[in-house]
Amino acid sequence: MRRFRELEGLQKGIIIVLAAVFVVFTAIYIVAVNREGFVFRDGFLRLSEENGNSVYSGKTGGKQTVITVAPDRSMIFRIGEKTYGPYEVKEDPTILPNGCDILLNGRSIYHGAVRELSDGVLVFNGSDGEPDVFGSINVYTGINGEYMDINGNPADIDEPRLAELFEWAQGPEAVRRGNLMMWFFGTVICVMTAVSILFAEEFYRLYMSFRMENAEDAIPSEWYIMTRYLGWFLMAVCVIVIFTIGLRM
Repeated sequence: MRRFRELEGLQKGIIIVLAAVFVVFTAIYIVAVNREGFVFRDGFLRLSEENGNSVYSGKTGGKQTVITVAPDRSMIFRIGEKTYGPYEVKEDPTILPNGCDILLNGRSIYHGAVRELSDGVLVFNGSDGEPDVFGSINVYTGINGEYMDINGNPADIDEPRLAELFEWAQGPEAVRRGNLMMWFFGTVICVMTAVSILFAEEFYRLYMSFRMENAEDAIPSEWYIMTRYLGWFLMAVCVIVIFTIGLRM
């Protein structure tokens, strides 16, 4: 504590910020790794039950999102102010192996087969068995805030993709947020930065001992001091970034 009290005000401030960041993010990580959720686009949805339906709610792209899946696997998506559905995904082995029929309001919007590649990538085949690339994903082009599909028609980027409909009908996989390896890296950088501040003069003498004799008499230049403070500040920012990225993994 004596060494800490002898530090300059800015040095104390950086250590206090690092300690606060560590404590806050550690608490968030503890909560995150103990709560299950479901990934939808860039969002993380929580599961609840309502009138026998599975209701997944959260935010995606800054918009409140609610996905309601009924026991018969029919689905309604509410994203922001828009509502999509009800959708139904029905197996149809008469088409091809893994054949399915995806319906919107009882009308078929896809009729073919689904093949899963590595890492959960889905390829949608037409009824002729050939891959339907643009059936697998929605392709949009943004021009002046407006989006067009591959055919040049106005497109709604919030509209559920075929792959999303298929995956949610099958039942999404529960995951936990919070990558403990990223938390560990952030913690190590926190400790290293705090140590470099507390023992700044000792590290400077050690550095100068390789460059000159009588290193204990060396006086750091203003440029050296400025770069040292800049390095501490950047390390503090780096810690926050690492902790934040880890929470999204």
